[in-house]
Amino acid sequence: MKYSTHIDSPAYHLKDSESSPFLSLPAALRKEIYLTAGLLSNEEIDLNGSRGYLYDGSAERPFQVSHDLILTCRTFYTDILPILYSTNAFYIRYRDKGNLERLRILSPHIIAHLTQLRIHLNESSQNRNPPYYPVDLRCLDDRPPLEASSHAVLEEWQTTASHIVAHMKPSTLRFFLICDSANIETAETVIKPLRTAPNFADFRIRLSLERNASLQQLANQISMRSMGYQYPSAQLPFRYLDLPLEIRFKNLEYTDLVTPRRQVQWSSEDKFHMYYSSSSCAIESIFYAQNRFVIIPLRSKRHQPVRSTPDRLDVSIFLRDFVSPEAVGFLKYFDIVIPPFYDDYLPFGPAYRDWVRTITHIGNLVNLPMLTLRVSMADINIEPHNAPEYRTRVHREECDTILMAYCRILKPLSRLRKKGLERFFVDLIPPTHRTPRFQRRQQDNPYHYCAAETRLRLWGERMVMGEEYDSEKLRMSKSECVEWRRRGDFE
Repeated sequence: MKYSTHIDSPAYHLKDSESSPFLSLPAALRKEIYLTAGLLSNEEIDLNGSRGYLYDGSAERPFQVSHDLILTCRTFYTDILPILYSTNAFYIRYRDKGNLERLRILSPHIIAHLTQLRIHLNESSQNRNPPYYPVDLRCLDDRPPLEASSHAVLEEWQTTASHIVAHMKPSTLRFFLICDSANIETAETVIKPLRTAPNFADFRIRLSLERNASLQQLANQISMRSMGYQYPSAQLPFRYLDLPLEIRFKNLEYTDLVTPRRQVQWSSEDKFHMYYSSSSCAIESIFYAQNRFVIIPLRSKRHQPVRSTPDRLDVSIFLRDFVSPEAVGFLKYFDIVIPPFYDDYLPFGPAYRDWVRTITHIGNLVNLPMLTLRVSMADINIEPHNAPEYRTRVHREECDTILMAYCRILKPLSRLRKKGLERFFVDLIPPTHRTPRFQRRQQDNPYHYCAAETRLRLWGERMVMGEEYDSEKLRMSKSECVEWRRRGDFE
C-alpha cells in the first residue's frame, strides 16, 4: 500500500493551483502559514470532549482557531487535516459504550497521518493512586480489571483496533494502551487485533496495575514484536560489567534513572517525588544530567500567596545543602518555581544575599553553555477560588513593588550569562491581570493578556540575557511540557 501526503500530491497541485494562488505555494510554506495563524501543533488533544480539547486543561481558544481554519472551506479542510493529525498527539479514555466511535469515524486517510495515539481502555485504580504518580497517570475511574465476560467493551475495542491497524502507516504511529485485565485470557483478547498490525514507531502497553508475571511477559512480547523486534525465547544471563564503561553509561540512560517524563520535582518538604539510590558516580551523572529538575514551593505555599520571605529559598537549600557539588555539575535542565506572593518578596536581606551566593555556586560548578534554566512565578497556575482577593486591586505603587521583586529575583542571574549561560526562560504574570480594568481590556481584545505577558517575558529575559535576547527563537519544534503547571500537580 503506497502512502503519500495529500498536500504533496502532484495531482492536487495541478487541480487547484490555477484557481488558488495560495495553493501554488510549496507545501512546507503553507504549513508554516497555517501554524502561524494558530493551527494546533505539538499538543495533546483529548478526544473525550465534544470537539476535542487540549489535554492539560488550558483555554479552548487555541483549539477554536484550528476548528475555524478547518471550516473555512473544503480546500483548507483537505489541506489542514493531515497537518493537524500528524503533528499532534491524541488521547481517549473509554467510559461507556460507543465511546470509541470517535476513533472509528476517522477516515483511512486521517489514520495514515496519525503519529501518536494513547488509549485508556480500562484503568483499574484498586485504591492505588500513589502521590508521586503524574496527574494524568492517576486513575480517575474506580474500575475493576477487565473480564473476558465484558463482551460489549471487548467487541467495541476489537472493531476500533482493527480499523486503526488496517489503515495506519508502518513505522509512523507511536501507540500507548492501558487495559488492566483480570487474567491472561482477557489480555489475549485485547491484543489479538494488534498482532496483525504493521510495525509501530513505538508501542507501549499496560495489562495490569498489579505485578503479574504472565501479563508482564505478554506485554513485553507484543511490544517488541509490534516494533519489529524478535522476542527472545529464553532469558540468558548477561555479563553487564564486561561492557566498556561508555556503553554501560549509555545503557543507564534507558533505565528508570531517567524518569518517564524526564522531570523530577523537589521541595524542602517533600524532597524528591521519586526516590533513587545515587551512591555510584555513574548513576548520579545519569540521574542529574538526563532529568529536568523542578524546584517547587512547600505544599502549604502552593495555593495561598505568601506574605513573607523565608530565611532561605528552596532552590538554595537544594543546590547547596541537598545535592553534592559533583552532582550540581551534571545538571542540564533546571526549573525554579517562586511561590505566589501578595506585594513583595525577597527584599534585600539574608535571603537575598543567600540567593546571590547560590547563583555564584551555580556559576562555579555547572557547565553553563549546556544548561537550560527556567524561572517561573507559581501564581501563573493559582486558582481564583484559592485566593479570591489576590491582586484584584493593584495600585501603581504596588505594581512597582511587585516588579521590583521580580527584578531582585532575576537580576543576579545575569552573572550566569557572563559565564556562558545561553538558554534562559521566564514565566511572569502581569501584576494587574486580575484587576477589573485588565479584565475589561481582555474582553475587548482577546489578545491583550498575551501581549502584556509577552512584554513582561521579554523584560525579564533581557534583564538576564541582554537586549537582543528572545527565548522564542530558541524553542524546539516540540513544545515544552511543564508538569507542575498541569492541573492537580500541586495537590
